[in-house]
Amino acid sequence: MKLLVLVLALLTTGCTTIDSGKLLPSKETESIGFSSYGQAVEAINHVLINKTTELELIANGFNPTDATNMKLLTYTDVVGTFLSNPNLTKDDIPKGIVDCLKAQGGCKAYQFNAEHINEERYGNFLVDALNFRKRTKTQGWTFEAMIVVVDGVVVYTHHSGQPNINRKEVKRNPLGPLQGMDVEDLQKLH
Repeated sequence: MKLLVLVLALLTTGCTTIDSGKLLPSKETESIGFSSYGQAVEAINHVLINKTTELELIANGFNPTDATNMKLLTYTDVVGTFLSNPNLTKDDIPKGIVDCLKAQGGCKAYQFNAEHINEERYGNFLVDALNFRKRTKTQGWTFEAMIVVVDGVVVYTHHSGQPNINRKEVKRNPLGPLQGMDVEDLQKLH
């Protein structure tokens, strides 16, 4: 009973003597390549259609031999991406992709992914540890680019991403540590 009173007192007053931020988990995800979303966009804008060679991609920050943030797409991946929509006609498909389709085996495509994401839990340590409420702040950015190469020369580029991720998530469990327990677990407590 005394333990329950102590826990309730700490839950209602907070942990003033403990730095909660250092006790709660955090997670950082970063892929090698670019230090910011802006740097990644600037790099893809320097890749010139029908001029940039496959070797020059490395100088622009897109290393086809770096498997950590690159996926090699097959000819069939490219076909599936652009021809899976029955509403598209041949005139709707970008010229570089048409060149890729004609080249078949001479066509390669790379999908590059870069990101920097920080997830940090914040709030009262005991409330979080006892599963009553978990607060998470997520910040960062993501970038994805597709580069299509025919016979060693870039014929198509496309990029997308999230330049500014900034969200907060709160998960509440009114029953705290009992939340999610099944009937057998609850019976074991008696």
